[in-house]
Amino acid sequence: RLYVGHNNSAGTMTVAAGATINVADILWVGGNGSAAQVTGDLTIDAGAVINVGSHLWFSAGAAGVATVNINGTLNQTGGILGLGTIDAVNPSGGVATVNVNDGGALNLFNIHASGTSIQPGSLLNINGTGQVTLPGDFVGVMRDYSTAGYLAGNGIVGDVDVIYNTGTDQTIVTASTPPGPTPTPVAVVDANTMDSKIVCGYQGWFMAPGDGNIPAIGWRHWGKGSNSIGPGMFGVDMWPDVSEYAEEDLFPVPGVTLLDSSPGKLFSSFRPGVVDVHFRWMEEYGIDGVFLQRFIGEVQDPAFFNIRNRVLEHVRDSANAHGRVFALEYDTSGMSDSNMLQKLTDDWKYLVDTYDITNDPRYLYHDGKPVVEIWGLGFNGRGHTTATAAAVIDFFRNDPTYGGNFLVGGVPSRWRTLTADSESDPGWATIYRSWDMINPWMVGRFSDTTGMNNIKNNVWIPDVAETTSLNIDYLPVVWPGFSWDNLMNLAPGTSLISRQDGQFIWDQLHAVQDVGVNMIFVAMFDEVDESTAIFKVTNNHPVTHNWISYEELPNDWYLRLVGAGTQMLRGEIPLTSTIPIDPNDPPAPTPTPTPGPLSVSNWQLY
Repeated sequence: RLYVGHNNSAGTMTVAAGATINVADILWVGGNGSAAQVTGDLTIDAGAVINVGSHLWFSAGAAGVATVNINGTLNQTGGILGLGTIDAVNPSGGVATVNVNDGGALNLFNIHASGTSIQPGSLLNINGTGQVTLPGDFVGVMRDYSTAGYLAGNGIVGDVDVIYNTGTDQTIVTASTPPGPTPTPVAVVDANTMDSKIVCGYQGWFMAPGDGNIPAIGWRHWGKGSNSIGPGMFGVDMWPDVSEYAEEDLFPVPGVTLLDSSPGKLFSSFRPGVVDVHFRWMEEYGIDGVFLQRFIGEVQDPAFFNIRNRVLEHVRDSANAHGRVFALEYDTSGMSDSNMLQKLTDDWKYLVDTYDITNDPRYLYHDGKPVVEIWGLGFNGRGHTTATAAAVIDFFRNDPTYGGNFLVGGVPSRWRTLTADSESDPGWATIYRSWDMINPWMVGRFSDTTGMNNIKNNVWIPDVAETTSLNIDYLPVVWPGFSWDNLMNLAPGTSLISRQDGQFIWDQLHAVQDVGVNMIFVAMFDEVDESTAIFKVTNNHPVTHNWISYEELPNDWYLRLVGAGTQMLRGEIPLTSTIPIDPNDPPAPTPTPTPGPLSVSNWQLY
């Protein structure tokens, strides 16, 4: 054992650069004794190493006071980490402060989770580029405070997905930043209203072999079948720019070579880092948040149920980390009328009971109620009845436990006239007008500016007039363009609706604001299946097949356009039909939080 301050004697130790100390058993700093206070001060200089085979006890005794400055490396290969205690059930220790400073590393390779605790009054500070590495099975606090914005810049790593032997999470965490440099604050979007917001539909449905999902789903949505991808089998018309994703979140596509002769790689939405990149982009470009799609038919399959739940967790965590908002959008596509009500209500009860979803601080509210969208009721040819639609609305609005929601109806574009894509049964007129907000689907309903102007005059203007008179909110859909040649086995260019270098979506952003709306839905953030995505794609696509790219425009052009549209919606720039930004303008800067200290106290693991 190595003691620094013990048995009534104060102790001070500095381990100089180049030195290595190997401790077979316990490193104890600020030990016990009968004296009123036993202090221990340990400094590990840059370039110095201490290897400890068992416990790290810092001020484990009642009279102990420990200060540990780690500028070099402290490795623990087994045992307890205790600050102010020797275990989680004996909170009678002293006070410990452990500083992992710039360039320092505290590596916990085989920590004894059942006896790990940072007691009240003790602090673990991770400063600047200091790093704490946790083992893969560690039971800890990382998830709790990473979502509070303290992770960026502090080099904290480790997988903390664990199951407590009690079945419940008993971690208690209080995180605060002491005086000194602090991370750049996240610009937090107001989650209490949809007014003056642009939200994007978010699919999060792309999978890849090896992404960690069990059972493995394969190339879900990238290919026409989960196990098929490559020439003749692509299910997408756009190739994502993967340059900003971590290598661990990318998966090689067999037999696919890109134009620059590099091997093709794709991401998986199952990976939290992928979703976090997307929400970082939203933060950088001023996009407010998302409506997360949840296909009610899909989640009946246990494998896809697991996937959608994990993606929901990632969206929730990333929305909190980046100050964005999110709401749930149920898609009823492919669901029969006979069991739709039961499946919808069962799933919503699960999400409320399991995730307490509507009480998340980043969940979107409007008029004091959590926002929930039900998409797809009333479209012709789907076989849904007005009785089922009315029952769905009644549950989400009036159920004493699971109701009280603000309901958005994802309805046909011609809902008001019961024509074209809408069912013609007069009963649907009542259903449509019973939603709190109308969100008419507009993708593919026109293909050029002339067609859009026709929609403006004959759909948007009278729609807004009627919904205003009925005190119903109106959420119009705008979209950047379209193509699904690969997915539908069409000749190149057959399904193309040109983006017109961004003018197509800007015309829509201008038109809907010109008719007086104060909220907009962009379809979609990440859907490359139908080429409606606004996120970053690349011109460096596979050699074979037909691909839509942004051509000579920057890869973030559509993120910039939607960000500018948000500014226009809020009156920060004038309403204009001319795109107010230039592709040659510098891209939005990536936020670089100033590395600052992280303090964690009152951490108990049982």
